[in-house]
Amino acid sequence: MSSYHLRLEGDILHGAFNRAEPTSGDRLVVDAAQGIDEMIQQGVLAGGNLLKIEGPQSVAVAYTLAQRLAPLYGAIAVMDPKACRRGYKVYIVAISRVKKYPLGSLIESPVKVSQQIKVAICGFPQVGKSCLIEGIRQVIASQVGAPYPYVIRACPDGEGAWLYQTQVNNPPLAEDLRSQNCGDWSSAFATMAAGWVRSANETINLIDTGGQPSPENRLIMAEATHGIILYKTAAEQQQWLEFCQSLPLPIVAMAESRLGNADDEVNLGEIITGIVYGLSRGDAQLRDKLMVQALGQRLIELTGQRENDGES
Repeated sequence: MSSYHLRLEGDILHGAFNRAEPTSGDRLVVDAAQGIDEMIQQGVLAGGNLLKIEGPQSVAVAYTLAQRLAPLYGAIAVMDPKACRRGYKVYIVAISRVKKYPLGSLIESPVKVSQQIKVAICGFPQVGKSCLIEGIRQVIASQVGAPYPYVIRACPDGEGAWLYQTQVNNPPLAEDLRSQNCGDWSSAFATMAAGWVRSANETINLIDTGGQPSPENRLIMAEATHGIILYKTAAEQQQWLEFCQSLPLPIVAMAESRLGNADDEVNLGEIITGIVYGLSRGDAQLRDKLMVQALGQRLIELTGQRENDGES
């Protein structure tokens, strides 16, 4: 079974990871290339003036698609969720050999907007926000038919999903990369990040916020639809709760973050509460934590839908 699914709808090529069979990056490249070659041989991808591409891709898969498709099309445009606006998808022309579609130009396409959530995960530094987000992302991505979880890094701390597996395999390298990519807060960055959240057009959007209830976070979180509070003390919980209420931002969950390897404590009320243990970089079992699973399932429920994965 292929590890990477491809399907063509009109002039849009949809890509999707096989969530039921996670695999390595090298296998993804081979399967993506094989899928494209089969579609070309079958006449499904027959070439033309423009091809639009959307869906999750690894960097290596993106290079593979570009290498196979560039000779067939005058221009190739890739969907950028950060550039979208409500009711429209936006594609950036990334490869072009025709004047009609200049390199870097934007192509807007109307889209039916489903129930959409933009969830800000907030808490003070070192509480485990990035780890919680990665765990939630894994839980949702592992559910066949669930909406794809798009993560917005709305803080300049050098974190990212790209860092997670590196932390598991090579902690010293991960810390070095994190320090190299860490930046400072500025009003310009906050305005830009708020625009990312406002424009995000995926069904489930997870927002990694800064570690303080600051004016910058207020600007960013005002564009969210829901909040999850992660805290270590009752005082931290109250501070973030008041901050979210002032926006106002409906709360999905409030979870206490503790060190250790004990079983999570989860209370499934209208607002999920409880304790999550051992949120740490390099933990290969984040999605197995009970709190993380509960949060992932609740966010899927909030969208009121499940989407089908594409197959080549």
